Amino acid sequence: MGPREEGLSGGRGSHEAGGRCATRGYGTNATGARAPMARELGSRLPSPRSEREDPDPRRMGHDVAMSSIEACLAGIARVNERILAQPESERRKHIRERSVSVVVPDLATVFDMRLTLGGLVDVTHRPVDRSAPSPQVRVTVDSADLVELAEDRMDYARALLTRRVRVDASVGDLLRMRRLI
Repeated sequence: MGPREEGLSGGRGSHEAGGRCATRGYGTNATGARAPMARELGSRLPSPRSEREDPDPRRMGHDVAMSSIEACLAGIARVNERILAQPESERRKHIRERSVSVVVPDLATVFDMRLTLGGLVDVTHRPVDRSAPSPQVRVTVDSADLVELAEDRMDYARALLTRRVRVDASVGDLLRMRRLI
């Protein structure tokens, strides 16, 4: 008797050819262990990929809200709270007043603001195709990544290294931003 035939004989219950248990609707795997057959699982099996909803996680459930302008504004507000939570003496060391633009390509939106000792002020948003004065610091990030950064679910340095966040600024401004965020 070969190894395949050994796996089919013996074990619990009587087995038909193909490893199916005649009494319970269980099949055997290569080790002879019993497992439910697909047709007995019925609706518990996932449907084929073509019949499922869109698998993009950004389009499912609560992740849709992360991509919205309101969620990005809330994320910017959280970053502002983090900046304001630092002692004023620390803010004085690291903050130089700068104009900042956060470009969110997946929303075709730009958030313009000023970074001051009082935090992020004058936050506005506009379509990406509407012109505006060139900012001193430009950050380019997708909306979901912006929210993840704001909620501390993504490491800022790793996001820079993997190019999920791109910052166009002077070296000094880059170092200051790293200390603030």
